[in-house]
Amino acid sequence: MQAIVGPFLRYLDDIETNILLVNQLKTLAIATAPPSSARGTLGRAAHGVRDTVRSQRTWEAIALDGSLLFLSAQYEVTVRDLLHELMLRKCMNATTYADLPETIRTENARLIGDLLRSGSRDPTVDVVKVVEDFVQCSRVGRPVVLYFEGFANHDRNLSPDELKRVMNRAGVSDFWPRIGRDHDVQSHLSCSNESAAITGTHGVLKQFIADRNAISHRGPGYQTIGATVLAEYVSFFRCLMPVLARCLEAHVQEQ
Repeated sequence: MQAIVGPFLRYLDDIETNILLVNQLKTLAIATAPPSSARGTLGRAAHGVRDTVRSQRTWEAIALDGSLLFLSAQYEVTVRDLLHELMLRKCMNATTYADLPETIRTENARLIGDLLRSGSRDPTVDVVKVVEDFVQCSRVGRPVVLYFEGFANHDRNLSPDELKRVMNRAGVSDFWPRIGRDHDVQSHLSCSNESAAITGTHGVLKQFIADRNAISHRGPGYQTIGATVLAEYVSFFRCLMPVLARCLEAHVQEQ
């Protein structure tokens, strides 16, 4: 599970570098220098960058808001990959399809029904293969096969409620209590109990989704989130995602 989170954490490093670059460009924009500083290739380039930053009013919003949208996309992709891995591990632990919990088998059938009714937006999903696997699942042993992509699909942003819904679908009914009990989460949010940690995590995630949607559906009064807010989100996800992976790993081992 942690290997899946690894690329996400490296993307966080990239976003932090982008924040640093924004701040450096702002510093360059207000800097003053004698005409002689433009001598040489590097000096002329620095003056050119400074002039561009001063004349272009939207570059900071594009850099910061774009980083938040990128962060949101990578968050959802990573959760999807974790869910796919979770269901794969559960299938590896089962000798036959019937060994899987009834709730998961029922959910698998429902998801395949949804796939047949409305299709899939994922071009990698082979509907015929999914149906063939479902027809054969009761007649074969390992490897047990589910409609893995279906368990990871979601139509809404991964708010706290939506995250709970997809985790429940995968059989992790105690997902948020597991997160709330984690010492790293409590330390990051400066709280000392499960309830406060859950409330704090929900609050940050809800605001993150709200900011993400504000960028996508901005009105005339919209203002960019700013470097400080983006840096706080980076710090939050650097804590949350490894904890999420540990919780799912522990859940599989308990099965």
